[in-house]
Amino acid sequence: MVSASPERFLRVRGDWVETRPIKGTRPRGKTPEEDEALASELVSSVKDRAENIMIVDLERNDLGRVCRFGTIKVTELAILEVFPTVFHLTSTVEGNLREGKNCIDLLKATFPGGSITGAPKVRAME
Repeated sequence: MVSASPERFLRVRGDWVETRPIKGTRPRGKTPEEDEALASELVSSVKDRAENIMIVDLERNDLGRVCRFGTIKVTELAILEVFPTVFHLTSTVEGNLREGKNCIDLLKATFPGGSITGAPKVRAME
């Protein structure tokens, strides 16, 4: 799948899978001081953090449909990532596919990504 977004929808290595949803964005500043203020605003935003956590929970649920019980973990939660024109809050959710599950099953369980649909996902897709 190809996308212009910096968000990693899915990465698969053997039975290991990863998704890195983005929720929370601010533009880059015109000066270093403005940059710092905007980054700080994003990191301390209760609203953006709550939205990020909501999507992480949705992604954990989606991965739980195809991953082995007990393997799903959030390895990064709402960390600041710096891009040329914006700041994003990014999280990382990982798991290990159950025996008999493959990339097609993973795609069926997760597509479209939660940061696109929002939550509740099923309702948003109706």
